[in-house]
Amino acid sequence: MPPPSYAFYHWQTELSVPDALLEAHHADRLYIKAFDVSWENGRAQPAAILQARDTLPVEVVPVVFLTNEVFQHPLGNLVEDVTELLTRSFPYPFAELQLDCDWTAGTRDAYFNFLQQLRERLPGKVISCTVRLHQYRDRVVQGVPPVDRAVLMAYNTGELGSWETENSIVDSAAIEAYTAGQPPYPLPLDLAVAVYDWAAVYRRGQLAYLINEPELVGLGDTSRFTQLHHCGTG
Repeated sequence: MPPPSYAFYHWQTELSVPDALLEAHHADRLYIKAFDVSWENGRAQPAAILQARDTLPVEVVPVVFLTNEVFQHPLGNLVEDVTELLTRSFPYPFAELQLDCDWTAGTRDAYFNFLQQLRERLPGKVISCTVRLHQYRDRVVQGVPPVDRAVLMAYNTGELGSWETENSIVDSAAIEAYTAGQPPYPLPLDLAVAVYDWAAVYRRGQLAYLINEPELVGLGDTSRFTQLHHCGTG
């Protein structure tokens, strides 16, 4: 079996390409969030549209994030609106479009219809989507999306509400509970894992806040923090 190839996600509105990270892992693809779509004021509305001008040294895949609530309402012109906004606002050529939505059994039919319409509207493009762990496990109820390939989102699996959780970003026991004994997924499937850190701060046993990309030296200040047990990333 050949070694895995690496790609990265970029989820910020202002494009900042991690050249050193891409080079260190010989990554030749970058998934870039183009914009969000959420249900606001009685309609599907875009937000957080990518701001980008720089040329890029790698293949680029635009990602459109849609909230599940969008698919609790009639689709209307959603397919046309998404593709037209992508054409106007995304400045790079692309051969693949990825959709990110945490669909449910109740929105499955509407979301899958949206995906099928996208495939028809963008002939020749690869259409991919994200799959959460619960969608991977409960595929009989949640369905398998009508796309060319998918990516399994295997992170943020730990229980943040409990300070006993050793790693709230990647909990291997939680992942295994979703995947153990499952037959192969009926789509080509990539795997997404986290490359970020956070520190969870608890007061009186309750989650108070998260510190993104924490400075470990600062967390060692015993006048402010008490280390209850050793924690890994997350």
